[in-house]
Amino acid sequence: MDTVTGTVAFGSSSFSYSVVYSYRKTIGICVKRDGSVTARAPYGVSVAQVGELMQRRAGWVVKQLAHFQSYGMPTPKRNYVSGETHLFMGNQYILRVIQSNRNAVYCNDNVMTVHRRNKDVKAILDMWYRNNAIIQFPKIAEPIIKQFEKYGVKPTVIKFRDMKTRWGSCSSKGNISLNVQLIRAPKICIEYVITHEMCHLIHHNHSSEYYNLLTKEMPEWKQWKLLLEKTMV
Repeated sequence: MDTVTGTVAFGSSSFSYSVVYSYRKTIGICVKRDGSVTARAPYGVSVAQVGELMQRRAGWVVKQLAHFQSYGMPTPKRNYVSGETHLFMGNQYILRVIQSNRNAVYCNDNVMTVHRRNKDVKAILDMWYRNNAIIQFPKIAEPIIKQFEKYGVKPTVIKFRDMKTRWGSCSSKGNISLNVQLIRAPKICIEYVITHEMCHLIHHNHSSEYYNLLTKEMPEWKQWKLLLEKTMV
């Protein structure tokens, strides 16, 4: 995989971007929360062609960069040591790690205590988050699934997965997958993701009909989507 870079000026702003070539059919532009901009292009597309597309889309890129900058500084990389803050169901806890004869996690007041015997702290927390997701997500989903009974749809199954780029997904077979990391977000944000995927059982796209349905079933979804993005930076 080959990588090149470029720079685009737009009004009083400018940004740098990288171009990553791979086996794909179209050029895609990705703006990340850390301010990086990447163009993914098919082999055979010239650097100049990518640059022309980046220039045409510069307004959108600058808008996305400003959007992410409004979130403030991203959360520093966690080292899983005492004193860090970690989220659970939208609440922030101060991590306390202690040596113990067992591996366990307890949340009291604003403290998340990890009892560590012979496992990595991150591994203990990841398992704890997953176990809580498996318990909590079906409870949160139940009234939303009932809400959609009037449309004659329900998920074939709800799965719990670690996903790098999505909070949820819905397959053509009606399988809904939820990112286990959502357990760190406020309950209303989890409800938004589930409602979002439930709407895909009716409209398998992001058409105007889809968004009309989403707005009908969750009128303030944009507010909760923004909260999710800000919380999970």
